[in-house]
Amino acid sequence: MIGKVLAISVSGMLMVLAADATAAAEFYVDPDFGGQGQNGSPDKPWNSIRGAEAWQAINAALSKGPVTVYFSARQADVDQPQTIREFVECRRSDASTNRLTLDGMSKYNTNDREPAWIDYSGPHVSCITDQKGQRALGWEMGSVSSPKQNYVTIRGFECTGPGARVGFAGDHVVFEHLYIHDVTEIGPGILVFGTFKGKDGQVKRVMDECTDMTIRDCRIENVYGEGIYVGCLYHFWLKEAAFRKSIGNEHSNVTIERVVIKNTGVGGGQGDGIDFKVGITNIVVRDCDISGVTGMAGIILSSSVIEGVDQNILVERCHIHDAAPSGEARRAIYAGAGPILGYRGLTIRNCVVNAMRQGITVYKSDPNGKVSDVTAVNNTVYDVKAAGLVVQADNAVVVNNLLFDNDGGKMQAFVSGENMRSDYNAYQGALRSPAEGKKTIVLTEQQKRQLKARLANKSLTLPSADAVVDKGAALDGFSDDILGTTRPQGTAWDIGAYEYARPPEKDD
Repeated sequence: MIGKVLAISVSGMLMVLAADATAAAEFYVDPDFGGQGQNGSPDKPWNSIRGAEAWQAINAALSKGPVTVYFSARQADVDQPQTIREFVECRRSDASTNRLTLDGMSKYNTNDREPAWIDYSGPHVSCITDQKGQRALGWEMGSVSSPKQNYVTIRGFECTGPGARVGFAGDHVVFEHLYIHDVTEIGPGILVFGTFKGKDGQVKRVMDECTDMTIRDCRIENVYGEGIYVGCLYHFWLKEAAFRKSIGNEHSNVTIERVVIKNTGVGGGQGDGIDFKVGITNIVVRDCDISGVTGMAGIILSSSVIEGVDQNILVERCHIHDAAPSGEARRAIYAGAGPILGYRGLTIRNCVVNAMRQGITVYKSDPNGKVSDVTAVNNTVYDVKAAGLVVQADNAVVVNNLLFDNDGGKMQAFVSGENMRSDYNAYQGALRSPAEGKKTIVLTEQQKRQLKARLANKSLTLPSADAVVDKGAALDGFSDDILGTTRPQGTAWDIGAYEYARPPEKDD
């Protein structure tokens, strides 16, 4: 177990109980407690929440206020994670807006015979070892309560074993501080349920659309299929215009941040890093590290069901690198518009891509596809086997991108479309852009080697002599780099994902 999933401190995250009548109710779970009269209290904790009595108590408390269910983070007698050998299933049926939190990281029981709970900030979290089932944490599409459960936070669990994936969907839901690994027989690592199901040519709704779903501060590695699969609709269900018009886009406001995904597709399945299906709007993916993908892409972005809708998709400060050596196309970020489904409103900025088969690709996969309002700015792409950047879109902005050693040193980027602005980029090799601006820089071989040495050494900062420092354009909507350094540090923005952080001036 890595320290608290991603070595993220829990200070300030513990539930603070209010002194009034709306104070959160608390329940406790320790699988090692075998005493009589288990009622979820600190001195008589449940050893499981699988039973109906536990959920009757939890849902009754939720009708009156927020509820936290604490699972012991570590064992009482040894400094090891507490082991849970069953599916930890949320069965919320209360329809109030009071939040339910299942917490496996913030407390632990110090005595299995005479329970005594204390606050915990150590490295362990409750470890679910699901060896036989098809889920370790969350809930099922066929849940006894509902496939959609709202106002739920699940935090601080390790999930490992052949079937130990995580699944959920709902409004105002947070899954955080999870370590999901070595899930080798069924995937994906995390599954967000779609709203329709299809079988034998029939498509039916199984759940209402969801909004405000967050996955953050998680690590996912060595998993079957995708790292994270955000279900919604499939393109082959949407051939009929009447059906598309009747449903429109579905899920909205999905945030994935500070997530590490490594080595997907282990044991089988399509090993994409993050796969968004059709019909999702208002997406944010930020501060993620994705490597070892075996599928189509590190991030597959959702196309829109309805033409012309601003999808408001943002991918920023992500590092996508070192794809698995064989298999599919291995794009870093992919959005391909077909004859029916297109894209409008994508922003990709401050991302670094290296050692992939293809780089950042936003284009018409069909001549009749529609792509517009795409912004690709301040990205660094190198050591990609094909072109590093492809943007085929109307009303596009392609500015401040650094591209080198892609396509064997040949074509670095293809940029085309109506009403397009492409300028202030830096590249070594060739760049195909019919209306490229005059501020774009062609790097010399020496300048390229200097830049590559900085990146290879993992310093990820730029010396003041490099050609890209203070050579970029100032942009609206953000003012930082991939590390959070404020732009500009000098007289102007730098080109690429990294802003050279100048050392402070010394007093005379």
